[in-house]
Amino acid sequence: MAERVPLDNLSQPSQRTPAAFFRTTRQTDIWLLAGILLLMGLAFWMIFTEFGDVLLRRGPGSVAEMDQVAFTAETGVQLVVVAMTAGDGMIDIRFRVVDPDKAFVMHDWDNPPTIIDHDTGAELWRTRHDGAHDDDLHAGVIYSHIILNGSGLIERGERIDLRVGDIVLEDIPVQ
Repeated sequence: MAERVPLDNLSQPSQRTPAAFFRTTRQTDIWLLAGILLLMGLAFWMIFTEFGDVLLRRGPGSVAEMDQVAFTAETGVQLVVVAMTAGDGMIDIRFRVVDPDKAFVMHDWDNPPTIIDHDTGAELWRTRHDGAHDDDLHAGVIYSHIILNGSGLIERGERIDLRVGDIVLEDIPVQ
């Protein structure tokens, strides 16, 4: 038969109380603090590299907040949005026609609307659908002009300049 062990002996090997379990040494505290700081730094780095362009946004946050009075007076169009599309391979420029007689400049194939990288000055002008809709523009209608971004020059969150005819609208946020 098995020998009987008194119940008092079962508690002997571990005399630690719950409070003693959470006690740490100074070295453990330092390592714990270093680990927490490292994780916080990693989280900050991940957030900043992903959303830094938005966090450091300069100028207006959207096209709607921009002052387009001179641009609209010259071109007959009001910019609605500039957004990346097709996996960032194309830039969609949406504009509302205010004056159809002046808005023809958006379809001037000899001097097409051109996107200029605000930081480098590089230009994109090659359209995806040359003549996708007729040149008969109507007031109040929103039209789209798509420009290829095959080189990946422009990225979401960056700022661009848009040259239409002889006028340049600067510091446009790309969504």
